[in-house]
Order: sequence, then structure tokens, then C-alpha cells
Amino acid sequence: MDLSFLEQGDSNRTLFLFYSRRNDENGKRLRAAVHRVIPKESVEIYRRLDDLATRLRAPKQDSLISVLLAADREELEDMMALQDLLKDIHVILAIPDGERRTVELAHRLFPRFLFHKEGDFTDVEKVLSKMIRSRVDHKASNEAAGNDQELLVPR
Repeated sequence: MDLSFLEQGDSNRTLFLFYSRRNDENGKRLRAAVHRVIPKESVEIYRRLDDLATRLRAPKQDSLISVLLAADREELEDMMALQDLLKDIHVILAIPDGERRTVELAHRLFPRFLFHKEGDFTDVEKVLSKMIRSRVDHKASNEAAGNDQELLVPR
């Protein structure tokens, strides 16, 4: 797969944001799954929601995809403070359990993909690959049509 759009010189590159407060086994496994698809140098890692919020408030000249891991319901509730900042980006969200209240809360962040934090992360890799493929296909169709300005992946 052509990942040239990830290059630093591309003014419309895709940025990948990874958030996991804890560096526990689930966080390590999720980060490894992300890195099997996305080069490490293309992923910004955050351990504090405040730092992630600061990054999300920065001007967005890039297409953003975020992978977030909520270790527990309290952390998921804390993520609600990011709701407005996350509304215009692709969110992949790991939740602590499958309880109805947790799932309802998680959906308020409008994730493109929602999964259990202790599950198999193979689907995360597939979703990221599909997002990248969509971005590459979109860029190729713009170039074929003679557009020199790239459009972001539809939301």
C-alpha cells in the first residue's frame, strides 16, 4: 500500500493520534496493532487527556485519525470533555466493557469503530487499513481528475 501521503512534506498528510493513559498490557497491544499498519513516526502518542486536547485545538491542516483507549468508565466520562474537539476527526475507540451505559457513553464521541479493550485488535488493523486505503484512493481520484488540491476523507 502506498503510504507516501504520510510524508512530512505533504501539507495535507494524515496524522494519527494515539491516546492511552496507562502503559499497561492493553495499551501496549493496541499501540502495537496501530504500528503494524502505521509507521511509528506518523503516530503522535499522548498519555494525558489535557495534552491530547491541546493538540486537538491546534489548527487542523491535516486529516486526523485518533485511536483512543478508555481504561475504565471514569476515563471514558473524562473523554466527554473532548467531544466537540473530536467531532470532525475519525475516532477509533477502545472501551473498558460492553455494558449498555458504557456503550451509550462511548457513542457520544461518534467513533468510526468501537471495540472492547481486551479483545483481539485484528479488527483495529483492518479498520485503519481501510481508512488509509480510502484516503489513498481519494487522493488518486483527485489527481486523475486534475485536481491539485487534495480533499479530506469524507466524514
